[in-house]
Amino acid sequence: MPKNRAIPLSTVSFSIEEVQPDLMEGEQPNSEGARFRLSMAVDGKPLNVSDSDLATVDGLDVWLGQRYDAEISPLTCTCGVPECAGFNDKVRCQRKGGRISWVFPKSYFTYLQERGLADGRARPITLQFNASAFYSQFEQVLEQMRHFEQVTGKRAAFDIIGEGTPVFPLDEQLSRTREWHLHQHPGRRFSRHQGVPAGRCAGKPTR
Repeated sequence: MPKNRAIPLSTVSFSIEEVQPDLMEGEQPNSEGARFRLSMAVDGKPLNVSDSDLATVDGLDVWLGQRYDAEISPLTCTCGVPECAGFNDKVRCQRKGGRISWVFPKSYFTYLQERGLADGRARPITLQFNASAFYSQFEQVLEQMRHFEQVTGKRAAFDIIGEGTPVFPLDEQLSRTREWHLHQHPGRRFSRHQGVPAGRCAGKPTR
């Protein structure tokens, strides 16, 4: 029986930029908070389209997946609902032996193939990262957002929730995400996307 080939480690990098979210009719800007669009590159190839409202990286889910074995939605719509951008299935994150593995289900294959991260026949795709390097890269993003909060007195949030949604300080957002995960029901992952107003986006799915 042939041995499984070791999956090579991929490099990862993150960047953020402050964005002005589109406001719906009657909606007022949140003067106490600022939104940051997170971009992620794997082996130097962008995982999301930075100028698209329909394919952004969910920073809270990425943070969760680097700390716990979890099912996450790393790609989502800026409204916070992955299905709005055509991402209907979860990505399985695992930590083992100093590695972080992201196992994308088959439904992501075409999306990853178009970004140079998959080839061959359609199948589930596993990306593996050095856990320390992943943590270090993402922590740089969090430090930038914390610095923004300290300098401006505003609250920094990833651009994945409606402008009308209250913005908590960054570390409280992370704490709430951790609590949601740890208090999930057995066999069921708590969804942070519950309660997001439906119909916020009218664009076509990315896939």
